[in-house]
Amino acid sequence: MGHRKLKFRDDHHRFWFRLELKVLKNHPSAAQKVRRVLHEKLGLREQEWTALKEFMTNHEAVGVISQRHEWFLKECARLKKILDDGNNDGLDPDERSRVSTAYHETVIEQRENADEWTNRVRLLWRTACSFQHTPIARALYECRKKEGWHMHPWLVQQCKLAGGCCQRECGCCEKRRGAGISFWVRHCTPACHCCMEHLDIKRPIGPLRDTVKLCYNVRPPEDDVFSNQMMEVTVWHS
Repeated sequence: MGHRKLKFRDDHHRFWFRLELKVLKNHPSAAQKVRRVLHEKLGLREQEWTALKEFMTNHEAVGVISQRHEWFLKECARLKKILDDGNNDGLDPDERSRVSTAYHETVIEQRENADEWTNRVRLLWRTACSFQHTPIARALYECRKKEGWHMHPWLVQQCKLAGGCCQRECGCCEKRRGAGISFWVRHCTPACHCCMEHLDIKRPIGPLRDTVKLCYNVRPPEDDVFSNQMMEVTVWHS
């Protein structure tokens, strides 16, 4: 029965897409509800569930890498200013050597971080291709293309509980972070430079050599309240 449902979904995916567009045009707030009903009735293949999880995991990784990039930009600017000011103030040779070494090492780390960002984004879109024809993929895109989608009250509350910028008046989470488009905007990660300054941490977390662990289940059972709420506000919210 499940196989027939999925074949029916795939054989008629253009019809489902046109149906969603028609609903979106006439009743914008109802389009996500239609996608959700289709998803719940027709489902995903196991490899599509795996691809969805990998997509969300790499999206989390891109958020961490983007916020590491913010720290590298500030640190490079800080070290370069010390060197430039030292030309006028007569910086001690030993101190100049130390700062210069730190500056060049930070530049190298910044480049490596940029390479990791490129690799993760490539992985992200590769996995997206595996389920892009499904209702949940269209719901995900519809939710995250909206400006400020990440400022849903529940997500703001989670950031506050974690001690992130939403707990303070800096306004970092309200700014567009990441790649400059709304899809990448997110709340604080362990690499948030503002949170590190608040906690007096001098270095960001290291490069993402290992797989990032997703803190929620993309296929949650009914009793997994946290995961269900995460999917609600990051996928299905209209």
